[in-house]
Formats: sequence, structure tokens, C-alpha cells
Amino acid sequence: MGLAVAPARWVSPRVRLALMTVLLTACVQDHEGTVVAIVGTEEITAEELRHFVRRLAPSLVSDEAGQRAREEYLQTLVDREIALLEAYEKGLDQDPDLLKTLDEKKSEYLLSLYRDKEILPQIQVSEEEIHQFFDQQDMARERRTTAILVRTREQAQQIRAQLEAGSDFGELARKHSLDTWSALREGELGFVSRAAAERLLGIPVEVFDTLGTGQVSPPLPRGRNYHLVRFLADRPTDLQTHREAIRTQLQEEKQRAIEEEQADTLARQFNWQRVSAGTTLLKDKGAALGESGRLQLTDEEKRVPLFTYEGGAISLADYMALLRQHRIRAPRALLDSVFIDLLGRRFLQKPALFVAAAERLGLPEDPEVVQWVEKTRQVLLVRGIRQREVTDQIAIDEADVRRFYEENGEMFRRESFEQARRRAEVALRKALEKERFDAWIADLRQRYEDRVKVFPDRLAKALPDTLLDSLSRN
Repeated sequence: MGLAVAPARWVSPRVRLALMTVLLTACVQDHEGTVVAIVGTEEITAEELRHFVRRLAPSLVSDEAGQRAREEYLQTLVDREIALLEAYEKGLDQDPDLLKTLDEKKSEYLLSLYRDKEILPQIQVSEEEIHQFFDQQDMARERRTTAILVRTREQAQQIRAQLEAGSDFGELARKHSLDTWSALREGELGFVSRAAAERLLGIPVEVFDTLGTGQVSPPLPRGRNYHLVRFLADRPTDLQTHREAIRTQLQEEKQRAIEEEQADTLARQFNWQRVSAGTTLLKDKGAALGESGRLQLTDEEKRVPLFTYEGGAISLADYMALLRQHRIRAPRALLDSVFIDLLGRRFLQKPALFVAAAERLGLPEDPEVVQWVEKTRQVLLVRGIRQREVTDQIAIDEADVRRFYEENGEMFRRESFEQARRRAEVALRKALEKERFDAWIADLRQRYEDRVKVFPDRLAKALPDTLLDSLSRN
């Protein structure tokens, strides 16, 4: 049954105007009632204050009660806004490093949104696929696994010889294994399935299938190390035990496949290509590497594009950052065009093109994205101005640390001198930063006093006693 509609009737213009005035006045009054403070042109609403208070860590809950607690919580938000005013006043919003960080965070956010909208909806895993995977991977059996992890094949061979001579596996695991968690348990890793053994432990399928109970495997590579594996017992398991793990693995595999296909399509659409001039410069610099082994690029050279696509480019600086991030030191990363292409496709192409595709879809103009970017900008500005005005102003020398250590000896009496010295330095820096921050924020409050307006009479409604009491109880 729908809403009842009254018969239309004529209303005089004067009455209509009066009704509209009452309605607008009520809306304005309601809005004003939700604002608990104004800093500059920014309003702090009751909902923002409640949201802030509800998310407080227990250690940050005020020791005060009632109105004093409300004012203390509001002051924190006011301080944040005046710090933001100071950041703009000092021109921090134009700082190149901050703008670069903001751009990187925006790209990460757009990449995440693009995946949510264009990739994840395509990922469907059926019960039939789960059953098929369970059967194909022989997951109806789990094996109780022990292992000894060492750095080299030679070490593994030596330990295997000791085991063949009758040494105790658990004792050797405790003594030699690099995996400290399992070493404490005599090499015990627990029951694992065939798929988990291969994917998580690097145990080949044929070893899992054929190695007899109680036998020790030959040295098996595991990452950069080697391990000896021994199975102690088998047990049956059912599909229900592994259903969600299988679903997750299949979803991840499908996502990788879909993303690879999507990246190939976008590479054609956006004309992704390696730039000859950037490649030549990279090779020339790589061939002329000095003893330091570090590529030397001028600021202008860092901006030279190595890859381009419609609407964007990957610079030499971006590529070198990739090599550092993944610790790629192979000379061919600088000298081999094919390998450079491979690294570009593997690490750089997908995120760059997904962000470009997100921009083509108009996602940056979405109101939620605009709001997210602005909030992130504000977070970076507040963090940056505090770093510049507080943290970077603290200078500590060895004499300061020793004096603090001597004045607060009770804090460090159970530690070695080196441990105590490090902790004393951290504690001293923390104390000095707090002192500096308190002085800085007090100065800001004074300088921006005429740009702050607080409405104390609205705080009780914004933060009722029931909410404050719940914080104290928690």
C-alpha cells in the first residue's frame, strides 16, 4: 500500500513563501546545530567528532569526564585544523616531495578501484572447480612433515650423511635449521597437503607422492636455501577441510590470468612501447658503471622516458626505483633490451595501464575519489608540517644520551649498556619531541586564535554521557 496523496488545492504565494522560509530556516538551524567548531573556513561537525572519539585507542581515552573530556577531544581536531592552516601558510601544499607522494597514493587508490570494478567481478569459482582441484591435487591425504633448512647444498648433504649414520633428526634440526620456529620443535612443520607442500614449502609433487614414511629426501632447494624433508605419518582428510583454501587459491590464479589478459589488451589500446632514446641512455650508463656499481643519472636524465603509453610515461628514475625495490642487480637489467622489456611488462606495465584505464573511465572525478584524495592530502600536510617543525628540529648528541641515561638509571638497570643506550636515545628523542610539539601547538593556538570558533554548548549533544561512559568502560 503506497503513501496517501491529498487532493491538490490552491495555496496563495504569500503562504507558500512563509512555508518555504520556515523550512529553510529549520534546515539551516539543523545544520548549524551539527557544527561544533569552525577553523578558518573548515567546519568540524558533531558526526566527525563522534567518529574520531569512537575510533580512539584505549590508551588515548581522556582521563577527564563530562564537558572537560568533550573539550579535550574537540581540541585535538581543532589542533589538526590549525596545523593544516600552518602547512598551507608555509607553502607545504606545493612541496614537490609531498605532491609526488600524493600522486603515488592516488595511483594506488585508482589501481585498487579499477580492480574492484573491472577485475574482481569476473572472478567466479564454482563448486565443480573446487572438487576438481581437490581430486587433481590428491588433497585427500596429508603428510606429517619435518624438515631441516640450511644455507647450502653441501651443508644439507653433510647433515644427510649424519642421518644415514644414525644421528637423531630432531637433534640436528635444533642445532642446524635456519627455521627457528620449526627448529625448536625438532623440525616439525605439521600435517600438510600435496598442494601446500609444493606451494608453501617447495616440496616437489613427486617427492610428496613417493618419499616413504621415515625416509629422508635428498637436498631440495627452498628459495635461496636447501632443506631435507622427512614424512612421519599420513592421514586422510576431506574436501570441507580445504574448501576455502582451495577457493582462495583458485580466485588468486584466476585474478592473475584475468589481469594478464587485461594488461595485454590495454597495452595495445594505449600503445605501450619502450623508448629507443631512454634505452640507449640506460645502456650507455650501464656500460660505463664505475667501481661503485651505482648508476649515476642527472636530474634531467632521470626524467627521460624508458616506456611510454597514451597519456603517460615510465621514466628512468621509475625504472631504477623498481630495480632497487626488487634488488635486481643483474647487468642485463641495464644492458639487455629483451630483459628490460620483460621487467617493464612484469612490474611496471600493469599498474600504469590499470590507472590509465581508471582515468579513462572517469574514476578520478567520482565524488568519493575526490574526497579521498583531499583527505589524503590533508593527512600528508599535517604529517609533513609536524615533521618539519617538530621532528626535524630535534638534535641529539652522545652527551645528551649519556646525561639522560644517568638521570633515569632506574629505567635501564636490567639491560646491557648497548641496549640501554639505544633505548635511552629513543626515550630522550620521544620526550624532546613531545616537549617541542607542545610548545609548537601552543604557539599555533595563539597565532590562529581569531580564526577558531568553538560551540561548547553543542558538545553534550555531540558526545552524550552514554558514549563517554562506554569509552571509560572499554
